[in-house]
Amino acid sequence: MQSRENVPENLKWRLEDIFPTNEDWKKSFEFYKSSYPKMTEYKGKLHDADMLLEFLNLRESLGLVLSKLYVYARMRKDEDTANPVYQAMTDRIEALAVDSESATSFVMPELVKISDDEIDKLVSDDRFKNFDVLLKEVKRNKQIVLSEAEEKIIADIGSFSDGARQIFSMFDNADIRFKDVVLPDGTAVKMSHGVYSLLLQNENQNVRRDAFNSMFEVYKNNENTLAQIYATNVKKDWFYAKTRGFKSSLSYAMYGENVDDIAYKNLLKAVEKGLKPLHEYVAMRKDFLKLSELNMYDLYVPIVENQDIKLEYDDACKLVKEALKPLGKRYSELLDKAFADRWIDVCETKGKRSGAYSWGTYGVHPYVLLNYQKTSHDV
Repeated sequence: MQSRENVPENLKWRLEDIFPTNEDWKKSFEFYKSSYPKMTEYKGKLHDADMLLEFLNLRESLGLVLSKLYVYARMRKDEDTANPVYQAMTDRIEALAVDSESATSFVMPELVKISDDEIDKLVSDDRFKNFDVLLKEVKRNKQIVLSEAEEKIIADIGSFSDGARQIFSMFDNADIRFKDVVLPDGTAVKMSHGVYSLLLQNENQNVRRDAFNSMFEVYKNNENTLAQIYATNVKKDWFYAKTRGFKSSLSYAMYGENVDDIAYKNLLKAVEKGLKPLHEYVAMRKDFLKLSELNMYDLYVPIVENQDIKLEYDDACKLVKEALKPLGKRYSELLDKAFADRWIDVCETKGKRSGAYSWGTYGVHPYVLLNYQKTSHDV
């Protein structure tokens, strides 16, 4: 697997659009660290509309700074999860965010004491038009907001409550090592998350099987550790749900989306109703591939001959742009800009976060992380 310094610049995202240098990030970090305590000066004053408006504007402006600090550090870390510099920067901003949230834990307990009638008046006040969603959420959340002291404890717990995800991410992206996969011609292929998806589309079943075993033997060999990481995450979810007075983690999760539990349950029912044609398709796939037994590693190889797409990244970009032309000129112009101005981090490199995502922060264009392989899925 190539190292990041060997990747051409045009295939790397330009995080300098958020902060030109790490030194600029550090200056902004110090600014936020010295500025966020100003929000505590509004404690006990949020019942006054003028004071509330001042506070909300201050919190919004500082929130934009915090967002840039967090996104930059996390995305730099995603370039190489084993890099100690960006591990430290991410830890620092996460700790500062927890301190900030703890310091402002008085806000929701104060706001829920405002009567619904007064909140409705604020919502209809043009001065608060940028905060109407927040104010409506105050009304909705009155039953789950705790005392100031309890809210502060919950805020402080944030310093370690995400530990299960972080531990798994380091294991999965920085420390994990897979066995090489040997192709029929004797070539040894270095296995990785990205290469795995490529090998599962290989027409040779032995290659697909060896890739599958290379991937999942590692997880199998660490099943007790991984199970405990997962159990810790489940306990964390239940703690938050129980503390807020919910009967289940599901109810708590759906409440955050402002969607009733029944929507999730109906989704499961809809999936179950669709299993019959899925089973028929899998049986058909087995016949098309002329296999006596269909395995997990046989589910991604193309079943139609000469229809697999293996495009270099530049060719994939051309195909994507052509396919999206119906969305209009403005969309096409933005897409051209995304490709030309380095909004996208393309190549899989050592230690890079696996998978793909689109993310960003207010005031800066969005970013996309890829681990591109020449497959139709990645196109």
